[in-house]
Amino acid sequence: MKVGAVSGFLGAFCATSKFQTQLADAKKSRDALATDSEAECALQMAELDKEGALVIDPDAFPFADLLRDALELENNLECIHQCFDNFSPNALSHPGIMHQKKQLLSPLAQPRRYAALLSCYDGLICKVVGPHLACCMPCTTVHYSAFPTLRVQHPSDLATIRPHVDGMYGLQAGSLNFWLPLTSPVHASATLHIESTPGAEDYHPLLPPATAAAGSTLFRFLGRRCLHYTVPNQSARTRVSLDFRVIPGDFFDPENRLSRCRYYSTAARTDSGGFRKVEMGKVSKLHGLPHTGPPD
Repeated sequence: MKVGAVSGFLGAFCATSKFQTQLADAKKSRDALATDSEAECALQMAELDKEGALVIDPDAFPFADLLRDALELENNLECIHQCFDNFSPNALSHPGIMHQKKQLLSPLAQPRRYAALLSCYDGLICKVVGPHLACCMPCTTVHYSAFPTLRVQHPSDLATIRPHVDGMYGLQAGSLNFWLPLTSPVHASATLHIESTPGAEDYHPLLPPATAAAGSTLFRFLGRRCLHYTVPNQSARTRVSLDFRVIPGDFFDPENRLSRCRYYSTAARTDSGGFRKVEMGKVSKLHGLPHTGPPD
Protein backbone atom coordinates (compact mmCIF):
# COMPACT_ATOMS: atom_id res chain seq x y z
CA MET A 1 0.00 0.00 0.00
CA LYS A 2 1.19 3.52 -0.76
CA VAL A 3 1.24 6.10 2.04
CA GLY A 4 -1.98 7.79 0.95
CA ALA A 5 -3.78 4.46 0.63
CA VAL A 6 -2.61 3.38 4.08
CA SER A 7 -3.85 6.61 5.65
CA GLY A 8 -7.18 6.24 3.89
CA PHE A 9 -7.56 2.64 5.04
CA LEU A 10 -6.70 3.46 8.66
CA GLY A 11 -9.14 6.35 8.67
CA ALA A 12 -11.93 4.25 7.21
CA PHE A 13 -11.35 1.35 9.60
CA CYS A 14 -11.25 3.57 12.67
CA ALA A 15 -14.46 5.27 11.57
CA THR A 16 -16.49 2.05 11.59
CA SER A 17 -19.25 1.80 14.17
CA LYS A 18 -17.77 -1.38 15.67
CA PHE A 19 -14.39 0.24 16.24
CA GLN A 20 -15.93 3.43 17.61
CA THR A 21 -18.04 1.43 20.07
CA GLN A 22 -15.00 -0.51 21.27
CA LEU A 23 -13.02 2.71 21.55
CA ALA A 24 -15.74 4.36 23.63
CA ASP A 25 -15.85 1.37 25.99
CA ALA A 26 -12.07 1.46 26.39
CA LYS A 27 -12.12 5.20 27.13
CA LYS A 28 -14.67 4.65 29.89
CA SER A 29 -12.48 1.94 31.42
CA ARG A 30 -9.39 4.14 31.17
CA ASP A 31 -11.11 7.12 32.74
CA ALA A 32 -12.39 4.95 35.62
CA LEU A 33 -8.89 3.86 36.63
CA ALA A 34 -7.37 5.53 39.68
CA THR A 35 -4.59 7.96 38.75
CA ASP A 36 -3.60 9.25 42.19
CA SER A 37 -1.83 6.18 43.58
CA GLU A 38 1.77 6.49 44.74
CA ALA A 39 2.91 4.30 41.85
CA GLU A 40 1.13 6.31 39.16
CA CYS A 41 2.37 9.60 40.60
CA ALA A 42 5.94 8.31 40.73
CA LEU A 43 5.81 7.21 37.08
CA GLN A 44 4.52 10.63 36.12
CA MET A 45 7.27 12.39 38.08
CA ALA A 46 9.84 10.24 36.27
CA GLU A 47 8.09 10.96 32.94
CA LEU A 48 7.60 7.23 32.46
CA ASP A 49 3.93 7.85 31.73
CA LYS A 50 5.06 9.13 28.33
CA GLU A 51 5.82 6.96 25.32
CA GLY A 52 9.53 6.29 24.85
CA ALA A 53 11.93 4.03 22.98
CA LEU A 54 15.25 2.36 23.72
CA VAL A 55 17.82 1.34 21.12
CA ILE A 56 19.18 -2.17 21.61
CA ASP A 57 21.79 -4.19 19.76
CA PRO A 58 20.11 -7.02 17.80
CA ASP A 59 23.44 -8.84 17.66
CA ALA A 60 23.59 -8.88 21.46
CA PHE A 61 19.89 -9.78 21.69
CA PRO A 62 19.21 -11.90 18.56
CA PHE A 63 15.57 -12.68 19.30
CA ALA A 64 14.60 -13.20 15.66
CA ASP A 65 17.30 -15.81 15.08
CA LEU A 66 16.54 -17.58 18.36
CA LEU A 67 12.85 -17.70 17.51
CA ARG A 68 13.53 -19.08 14.04
CA ASP A 69 15.80 -21.75 15.57
CA ALA A 70 13.24 -22.69 18.22
CA LEU A 71 10.53 -23.08 15.59
CA GLU A 72 12.90 -24.63 13.03
CA LEU A 73 11.90 -22.10 10.38
CA GLU A 74 13.80 -21.85 7.12
CA ASN A 75 12.27 -18.55 6.00
CA ASN A 76 12.45 -15.13 7.63
CA LEU A 77 9.85 -14.33 10.26
CA GLU A 78 7.94 -11.93 8.00
CA CYS A 79 7.22 -14.91 5.73
CA ILE A 80 5.68 -17.13 8.43
CA HIS A 81 2.27 -16.99 6.75
CA GLN A 82 3.77 -18.79 3.76
CA CYS A 83 4.06 -21.87 5.98
CA PHE A 84 0.27 -22.15 6.20
CA ASP A 85 -1.65 -24.33 3.75
CA ASN A 86 -4.01 -22.40 1.47
CA PHE A 87 -3.17 -19.12 3.17
CA SER A 88 -5.55 -16.24 2.53
CA PRO A 89 -6.04 -12.94 4.38
CA ASN A 90 -9.79 -13.34 3.89
CA ALA A 91 -11.79 -13.23 7.13
CA LEU A 92 -13.41 -16.59 6.34
CA SER A 93 -9.96 -18.22 6.36
CA HIS A 94 -9.04 -16.82 9.78
CA PRO A 95 -10.13 -19.78 11.97
CA GLY A 96 -8.16 -22.26 9.88
CA ILE A 97 -5.09 -20.02 9.80
CA MET A 98 -5.25 -19.57 13.58
CA HIS A 99 -5.33 -23.35 14.02
CA GLN A 100 -2.22 -23.71 11.87
CA LYS A 101 -0.53 -20.87 13.72
CA LYS A 102 -1.08 -22.61 17.06
CA GLN A 103 0.44 -25.77 15.64
CA LEU A 104 3.42 -23.90 14.23
CA LEU A 105 4.13 -22.15 17.54
CA SER A 106 3.45 -25.15 19.79
CA PRO A 107 7.12 -26.26 20.08
CA LEU A 108 7.85 -22.95 21.81
CA ALA A 109 5.80 -24.16 24.78
CA GLN A 110 8.51 -26.73 25.56
CA PRO A 111 11.13 -25.41 28.05
CA ARG A 112 14.02 -27.05 26.20
CA ARG A 113 12.96 -25.28 22.98
CA TYR A 114 12.52 -21.85 24.53
CA ALA A 115 15.52 -21.95 26.90
CA ALA A 116 17.82 -19.85 24.69
CA LEU A 117 15.06 -17.32 23.95
CA LEU A 118 14.25 -17.02 27.66
CA SER A 119 17.92 -16.51 28.52
CA CYS A 120 18.17 -13.72 25.94
CA TYR A 121 15.03 -12.13 27.35
CA ASP A 122 16.31 -12.28 30.91
CA GLY A 123 19.49 -10.63 29.66
CA LEU A 124 17.50 -7.82 28.06
CA ILE A 125 15.76 -7.15 31.37
CA CYS A 126 18.95 -7.28 33.43
CA LYS A 127 21.24 -5.37 31.07
CA VAL A 128 18.86 -2.86 29.45
CA VAL A 129 15.38 -2.50 30.96
CA GLY A 130 16.33 -2.66 34.64
CA PRO A 131 19.19 -0.14 34.33
CA HIS A 132 16.95 2.12 32.22
CA LEU A 133 14.31 2.24 34.94
CA ALA A 134 16.95 2.70 37.64
CA CYS A 135 18.20 5.77 35.79
CA CYS A 136 14.69 7.24 35.78
CA MET A 137 13.70 6.56 39.39
CA PRO A 138 14.91 4.78 42.54
CA CYS A 139 14.72 1.11 41.65
CA THR A 140 16.61 -1.83 43.20
CA THR A 141 14.34 -4.62 41.94
CA VAL A 142 12.11 -5.15 38.91
CA HIS A 143 9.29 -7.64 38.46
CA TYR A 144 8.72 -8.64 34.85
CA SER A 145 6.66 -11.06 32.76
CA ALA A 146 8.18 -14.51 33.25
CA PHE A 147 8.06 -14.97 29.47
CA PRO A 148 7.45 -12.34 26.78
CA THR A 149 4.19 -12.56 24.85
CA LEU A 150 4.77 -13.53 21.22
CA ARG A 151 2.59 -11.77 18.64
CA VAL A 152 2.34 -13.06 15.06
CA GLN A 153 0.14 -10.71 13.01
CA HIS A 154 -0.18 -12.17 9.54
CA PRO A 155 -1.87 -10.37 6.61
CA SER A 156 -5.58 -10.36 7.36
CA ASP A 157 -8.84 -8.56 6.82
CA LEU A 158 -9.45 -8.76 10.58
CA ALA A 159 -8.04 -6.77 13.48
CA THR A 160 -6.86 -9.05 16.29
CA ILE A 161 -6.59 -6.65 19.26
CA ARG A 162 -9.52 -4.38 20.07
CA PRO A 163 -9.03 -0.92 21.62
CA HIS A 164 -8.31 -1.41 25.32
CA VAL A 165 -6.22 -0.45 28.31
CA ASP A 166 -4.54 -3.21 30.30
CA GLY A 167 -6.12 -1.84 33.46
CA MET A 168 -9.40 -3.28 32.13
CA TYR A 169 -7.97 -6.71 32.93
CA GLY A 170 -6.70 -5.97 36.43
CA LEU A 171 -3.12 -4.95 35.64
CA GLN A 172 -1.78 -3.24 38.73
CA ALA A 173 -0.78 0.42 39.03
CA GLY A 174 2.91 1.09 38.36
CA SER A 175 3.15 -1.36 35.44
CA LEU A 176 4.92 -0.42 32.21
CA ASN A 177 4.60 -2.09 28.81
CA PHE A 178 7.50 -2.79 26.46
CA TRP A 179 7.00 -3.77 22.80
CA LEU A 180 9.74 -5.07 20.48
CA PRO A 181 9.05 -5.67 16.76
CA LEU A 182 11.36 -8.33 15.35
CA THR A 183 10.52 -7.87 11.67
CA SER A 184 11.35 -4.96 9.40
CA PRO A 185 10.11 -2.79 7.85
CA VAL A 186 7.05 -2.38 10.10
CA HIS A 187 3.98 -1.45 8.07
CA ALA A 188 1.58 1.12 9.53
CA SER A 189 -1.29 -1.37 9.36
CA ALA A 190 0.80 -4.19 10.86
CA THR A 191 1.92 -2.56 14.08
CA LEU A 192 0.55 -1.56 17.45
CA HIS A 193 -1.36 1.74 17.64
CA ILE A 194 -1.26 3.68 20.91
CA GLU A 195 -1.87 7.05 22.52
CA SER A 196 1.39 8.60 23.75
CA THR A 197 0.12 9.43 27.26
CA PRO A 198 -3.11 8.52 29.05
CA GLY A 199 -5.98 10.52 27.63
CA ALA A 200 -3.96 12.18 24.86
CA GLU A 201 -6.00 10.34 22.19
CA ASP A 202 -3.22 11.04 19.67
CA TYR A 203 -3.48 7.51 18.31
CA HIS A 204 -0.57 6.58 16.07
CA PRO A 205 1.32 3.52 14.85
CA LEU A 206 4.54 2.51 16.57
CA LEU A 207 7.13 2.65 13.80
CA PRO A 208 10.89 2.23 14.26
CA PRO A 209 13.10 4.72 12.40
CA ALA A 210 13.36 3.84 8.72
CA THR A 211 17.09 3.16 9.06
CA ALA A 212 16.80 1.06 12.22
CA ALA A 213 17.80 -2.59 12.06
CA ALA A 214 15.11 -5.17 12.74
CA GLY A 215 14.80 -5.90 16.45
CA SER A 216 16.69 -2.77 17.53
CA THR A 217 13.83 -0.51 18.74
CA LEU A 218 12.24 -1.32 22.09
CA PHE A 219 9.16 0.82 22.68
CA ARG A 220 7.90 1.70 26.18
CA PHE A 221 4.44 2.97 27.08
CA LEU A 222 1.99 3.05 29.99
CA GLY A 223 -0.24 0.27 28.73
CA ARG A 224 -2.32 0.14 31.90
CA ARG A 225 -3.86 3.53 31.06
CA CYS A 226 -2.84 4.28 27.46
CA LEU A 227 -5.32 3.03 24.86
CA HIS A 228 -3.81 0.65 22.32
CA TYR A 229 -5.04 -1.63 19.54
CA THR A 230 -4.24 -3.15 16.15
CA VAL A 231 -5.88 -2.77 12.75
CA PRO A 232 -6.11 -5.34 9.92
CA ASN A 233 -2.68 -6.06 8.49
CA GLN A 234 -2.96 -4.90 4.87
CA SER A 235 0.68 -5.50 4.04
CA ALA A 236 2.13 -8.61 2.40
CA ARG A 237 4.31 -9.34 5.46
CA THR A 238 3.73 -10.95 8.83
CA ARG A 239 4.67 -8.79 11.79
CA VAL A 240 6.31 -10.69 14.64
CA SER A 241 6.91 -8.96 17.95
CA LEU A 242 7.48 -9.54 21.64
CA ASP A 243 5.83 -7.59 24.44
CA PHE A 244 6.10 -7.74 28.19
CA ARG A 245 5.26 -5.86 31.38
CA VAL A 246 7.63 -4.56 34.02
CA ILE A 247 6.95 -3.21 37.51
CA PRO A 248 9.58 -1.25 39.48
CA GLY A 249 9.98 -3.15 42.75
CA ASP A 250 8.68 -0.51 45.14
CA PHE A 251 5.27 -0.66 43.48
CA PHE A 252 4.90 -4.42 43.22
CA ASP A 253 1.61 -5.65 44.66
CA PRO A 254 1.92 -9.31 45.77
CA GLU A 255 -1.87 -9.53 46.13
CA ASN A 256 -2.60 -8.53 42.52
CA ARG A 257 -4.21 -11.25 40.40
CA LEU A 258 -1.17 -11.72 38.17
CA SER A 259 1.23 -11.68 41.11
CA ARG A 260 -0.70 -14.44 42.86
CA CYS A 261 -0.46 -16.49 39.66
CA ARG A 262 3.36 -16.10 39.68
CA TYR A 263 3.14 -14.24 36.36
CA TYR A 264 6.31 -12.29 37.14
CA SER A 265 9.98 -13.11 37.48
CA THR A 266 12.20 -10.87 39.61
CA ALA A 267 15.60 -9.27 39.05
CA ALA A 268 17.63 -7.36 41.65
CA ARG A 269 20.20 -4.64 41.17
CA THR A 270 23.87 -5.57 41.60
CA ASP A 271 26.77 -3.52 42.90
CA SER A 272 27.92 -2.96 39.30
CA GLY A 273 24.65 -1.20 38.41
CA GLY A 274 23.21 -4.02 36.36
CA PHE A 275 20.53 -6.46 37.44
CA ARG A 276 20.55 -10.19 38.15
CA LYS A 277 17.60 -12.56 37.93
CA VAL A 278 16.78 -13.85 41.40
CA GLU A 279 13.42 -15.54 40.97
CA MET A 280 11.64 -17.28 38.09
CA GLY A 281 7.88 -16.94 37.68
CA LYS A 282 5.61 -19.57 36.18
CA VAL A 283 5.07 -19.57 32.41
CA SER A 284 1.39 -20.22 31.72
CA LYS A 285 -1.45 -19.41 29.34
CA LEU A 286 -1.44 -15.91 30.84
CA HIS A 287 1.68 -15.29 28.72
CA GLY A 288 -0.22 -15.98 25.49
CA LEU A 289 0.29 -18.43 22.66
CA PRO A 290 1.65 -21.02 22.51
CA HIS A 291 1.55 -21.53 26.28
CA THR A 292 -1.49 -23.44 27.50
CA GLY A 293 -0.52 -24.46 31.04
CA PRO A 294 -2.69 -23.24 33.93
CA PRO A 295 -1.41 -20.47 36.21
CA ASP A 296 -0.96 -21.16 39.92
